[in-house]
Amino acid sequence: MWKGRIMDAIMLAAGNSTRFGENKLLYLLDGKPVYRYMLELLYQKQKEHRLRYVVVVSQYEEILNDVRQHFKGVRAVRNPEPERGISGSLRLGLACIMGQGQEHVDAAVPGGAVSGACLFAVADQPGFSVLSLEKLLDFWQAHSYGIVAAGTAVADAKHDSSVELKNPVIFSSAYYQELLSIIGDAGGKLRMSEKMSVADYQKAADFVWIEADGAKHLPCKVPIETEPVIPVESDIVVGVAGMDALNMPLEAVCFRKEKAMELLVVRKDHRITEEDLAKILFSRQGTRKGVGSREYYIVLNKCEDAGLRERAGRIRELLLRAGAEHVACISCRQHFLNK
Repeated sequence: MWKGRIMDAIMLAAGNSTRFGENKLLYLLDGKPVYRYMLELLYQKQKEHRLRYVVVVSQYEEILNDVRQHFKGVRAVRNPEPERGISGSLRLGLACIMGQGQEHVDAAVPGGAVSGACLFAVADQPGFSVLSLEKLLDFWQAHSYGIVAAGTAVADAKHDSSVELKNPVIFSSAYYQELLSIIGDAGGKLRMSEKMSVADYQKAADFVWIEADGAKHLPCKVPIETEPVIPVESDIVVGVAGMDALNMPLEAVCFRKEKAMELLVVRKDHRITEEDLAKILFSRQGTRKGVGSREYYIVLNKCEDAGLRERAGRIRELLLRAGAEHVACISCRQHFLNK
């Protein structure tokens, strides 16, 4: 049973890797070919019925044979003319999911309803995470936008903010015929610019969420001089910390540990306390840096059990006494497990 509106996916893996100096897609990264990282993510989502069909378009027999042998249900499509640009791979993939059965397509999807949208992914993104993919799919399911893309907030020397669009990108089926008409190496960029201002997104959406600062998957962080990148158009800033930082050595759980040591006046082996986490979250040198007069919300995440919820409650009291107005204690993990 499909989970929500039907979506297909096409992975583009036909590039020549001219700048890399060798076949980037077949390059072994931690013992695994680069293309396998994205392919395995999409395959997992297909098995979970988040994606209906997954199509891989490539000029490389090594990749196509791997798909045929090890990824049951994934379509392998050969691109015999990769020099014509990414649009050729895009058309071959779309023809496959639309059941048009063009030449060189190993297995066109027979008949069936046209999907509501197609996710286009490139094969050279080994760092793209399953969480990011799930967020992208969830966002599309929850909204009716024609185009949804991953993006990164950027700012220039004048602090003018914009959003740089990244892959993967989701196109509604309303654009399929237009995408089929694209030629050359432009891909879907004929339909979306590489950079759109935050104001452009504000006109199109009820809410625009931007990750202004990352923490390398650690539960807390103290920013350096150039962080965070908060667009001037922002109305609300949300500071997040994980309760799994408590009682752990600072160097193990806090990104930018040198800045954290300066802020807390402790050594790197100092174990994080409730008071420490409250200070990091509310200090203008910590998570509240750059907030200014905007509304500031604090989220204490990973309150996984009664003990952590009780400790989060004590941190909340410390924050409220310090002047914080909005503090939430949550468990995203339990929320998703209970969905």
